[in-house]
Amino acid sequence: MSSELLAYASYILRYNYYHPNEIKRPLRTMPLLEAALDDCHIIRCRRVYSLERPDLKSLLKDKQPFLLFPSEDAVTCDNLPNNAALIAIDGTWRQARNILFTSTGLSQLPKCRVDLSKNKFKNQYIIRTQPEEGFVSTLEAISAALAESEKDSSLYEILTAPLRALCAIQLEHGAQQHHSKQELLAKGIWDGDRPSKNRNKLNRERLLIERYNKLQLESAQANEHNKKKSLR
Repeated sequence: MSSELLAYASYILRYNYYHPNEIKRPLRTMPLLEAALDDCHIIRCRRVYSLERPDLKSLLKDKQPFLLFPSEDAVTCDNLPNNAALIAIDGTWRQARNILFTSTGLSQLPKCRVDLSKNKFKNQYIIRTQPEEGFVSTLEAISAALAESEKDSSLYEILTAPLRALCAIQLEHGAQQHHSKQELLAKGIWDGDRPSKNRNKLNRERLLIERYNKLQLESAQANEHNKKKSLR
């Protein structure tokens, strides 16, 4: 797990934990964010049993930690207190869930999330396949959270600019633009592993496709509504 203490404003700390396997990935996003922020501390581990550990205790002094995770009881980032410490987990979605649910030091923290009803963030990390539409990299998630908590939308564009440049360079040198696994499944062109007999996995895949089709229908209806509205 990798833990990066991200500090943007003088009164609010940001932390990010990441899975040790993430260090093996050649195109990780967190070093880009680390370079862009004034104060960034990285801790690699698989479990966080307590925030009283020496490498965190002093950093969290007089701070209220919040875990960036989209749970139902999460508060939106624009409602975080001034002394909030934003903690995020870096890794694949499977690794992040495993870290969260096996780390008592993190699972018991209050959660925060980006308010997607006010802010629409499109995936910028187009050279890696995301599991679903709307899923983004750790860098993008933290950038969105920072922009919302600081109430400065330009922060998102500033902090994700290096990621867009990275993707542009990779595309120029032969990389292919990736679409989400969810979209590829819905269009019948996913060439990865597929469940054949496991009913739970088959059901999850079916629901994934249904959610994609629903999103596309809602998007088309919204576009049609806006088009009619502009013609009035």
